Amino acid sequence: MLFRSGANDGETSDKKTTWLARAEYKPGSDVLLYGTVSTGFKSGGLSDGGRRHKPENLTNYEVGAKMEFLNRTLAVNLDAFTMKYKDMQVSSIEYVGTGAARQQQLVTSNAAKSTINGVEMEWSWRPMPAGRFSGNLSLLDAKYDDFLTCDSALLDCGVASNVVNLGGEKLPHAPTFSTSFAYEHDIGLASGARISPRAQGHYQTRTKL
Repeated sequence: MLFRSGANDGETSDKKTTWLARAEYKPGSDVLLYGTVSTGFKSGGLSDGGRRHKPENLTNYEVGAKMEFLNRTLAVNLDAFTMKYKDMQVSSIEYVGTGAARQQQLVTSNAAKSTINGVEMEWSWRPMPAGRFSGNLSLLDAKYDDFLTCDSALLDCGVASNVVNLGGEKLPHAPTFSTSFAYEHDIGLASGARISPRAQGHYQTRTKL
């Protein structure tokens, strides 16, 4: 990729081959079991000031089941996964300079390692031709395993003792628990058209920003 923006001119290039392996087993006509192992990749780049951040790499392990019940009017999907990140890209505001020359810049840095463990469930139920219930539930344990950083707004990051390791801290925007519920109903009109009003609710625990 090529960046051209004033003093931030620079060039960087990354490439990698990713892969996915998947196995499936169907013990019955209404049940599908599966497992996958896959890798992911996000290119590195340049931040304000010309700082280089490395590519982000991911390995994902996943097992799950897709099931149907009640004459296939109720569908339930279950999924458990572990996502292992290496050099996860994290964006933040940093401050450089002192006095009148002090300014802020948006930079992307790399957290050495992060892990996300989770369980998810999705379901939909059609008890009548015109009505549909649906919902989902998610449990997450998302943490940095190793991430050396410093708050440049308050501290001099050139001093080694001001650098802290956020290993064990929760990732931002990753609530431990979240769930949604919805109901949708089809209403036929005399003209032959159809409207489908929908009511939906969502709840999640507090999360870091």
